[in-house]
Amino acid sequence: MTSAFAPRHIPKQILDYVNTRGADKVMNASDYPLLTLDRCMREAVELPFRDQDRFEKFVARNAEALFFP
Repeated sequence: MTSAFAPRHIPKQILDYVNTRGADKVMNASDYPLLTLDRCMREAVELPFRDQDRFEKFVARNAEALFFP
């Protein structure tokens, strides 16, 4: 779960999972309004994703697939 974590504090194990077999299974969640969208996106861009596709799935496409099938 990524809710209530600023992206820079997301546990390494979650990022490792996203970069391996979990790319389609994890999505970003913020703790708005305590963590603003601007801050979360600034920090998410700096996360060590293996490629751009995994980043896009994490911040948007996995949520879109869940909420708008």
